[in-house]
Amino acid sequence: MNPYIQGNITKLKVLLPGERKKAWQLVGTPQGMGKWFPLECLGKIAKGETIEFIWVAGAPEKFKVLDVKENESWEMEWVEGAKVKYHLESESPVIFSLEVSYPDNEQGKATQLIEVAGWTFYLANLKSVVMGGPDLRRKNSSYGWKEGFIDG
Repeated sequence: MNPYIQGNITKLKVLLPGERKKAWQLVGTPQGMGKWFPLECLGKIAKGETIEFIWVAGAPEKFKVLDVKENESWEMEWVEGAKVKYHLESESPVIFSLEVSYPDNEQGKATQLIEVAGWTFYLANLKSVVMGGPDLRRKNSSYGWKEGFIDG
């Protein structure tokens, strides 16, 4: 049993050192999202708007922003009918929580199991970026086993 999966909901949290304002810049703005999640995020994170994620490979994906509570949380549509909520808790340090709700059907469960590892990676990348470490999405030969990061 995966402790991060409860029914059709995946919940992950990561402690981010620093101020809430800096954390919001990374998780609540298109420019910030592009530093740790998609390679680039285009559009405006505002209720009813559409944002576009540019990935390393494949076509860009567009998602509708469902709700925004400035400096606190925002929610968007995701693939296969899922929804993703990004949420900041506490002040300094900040707890960032990510909650993904999947359709309660076989396809939703399959997608949920496949994506949990990816979500974990992206949260690890967010923490690395916040702490001034490398962007784990990009190969950087200056980082290796000695620095504590696996990079091929």
